[in-house]
Amino acid sequence: MTIEKQPPGLWFVFCDEAGCDTKVELDTDPDDGFLHALKEIKDLGWMISFEGRDWMHICPDCKEIRVEEAAKDLGFKS
Repeated sequence: MTIEKQPPGLWFVFCDEAGCDTKVELDTDPDDGFLHALKEIKDLGWMISFEGRDWMHICPDCKEIRVEEAAKDLGFKS
């Protein structure tokens, strides 16, 4: 699980990119639900994608690397 609610009601998101150990505490209230946490993740610039059978949560730094690699694969120069 890459989005977790831990006692006393704090939400955290973990980057799923291999080798990345980014963990962010979200700016939520203890009573906020999953959808509020998801909105906060998107507002922070994280990429959320469905890969294979899993939801992946990619931090902004890893997202930038993925975009650069995809551009190179398509023949674009940075």
